[in-house]
Amino acid sequence: MSHFSLILSKFVAMLVLLYIILNVIFGVNFMNVVWVTLILSIASYLIGDLVILPRTNNIVASVVDFVMSFGLVYFLVDAFAFDSNLFTASLLSAIGVTLFEAFFHSSVQTQIEEENNVNPGRYNLQTEVSEEIDPLIDDEDRDNK
Repeated sequence: MSHFSLILSKFVAMLVLLYIILNVIFGVNFMNVVWVTLILSIASYLIGDLVILPRTNNIVASVVDFVMSFGLVYFLVDAFAFDSNLFTASLLSAIGVTLFEAFFHSSVQTQIEEENNVNPGRYNLQTEVSEEIDPLIDDEDRDNK
């Protein structure tokens, strides 16, 4: 899968998740949810999946995604003049995004391993055999030939 398809699948899954949490539960406008999802999915893919995940493991990348998603959702939803319980909305969104990211990281790690796996091809090489190095023939048999 290419980077575009990974970002697109992440965006769609996060949009569904954040729509349920932010729009249905907390009443955030749908277009605001789309903007938050777009910014969060691109930022978490670039920072969490391409920079941190290859250098660490799934747990560290998920913790970074939790902190990043909490902070981004908190400040972006606050910027869109959200009047309800901002901390709870951000916390539930960050928990949901982190649970999704834990599964998403396995597909990203598989993608990175496939890109780094280089198949050198087959080398059809043979060893050279001659009379001088044939261990089954004695010196006397060689002289007689």
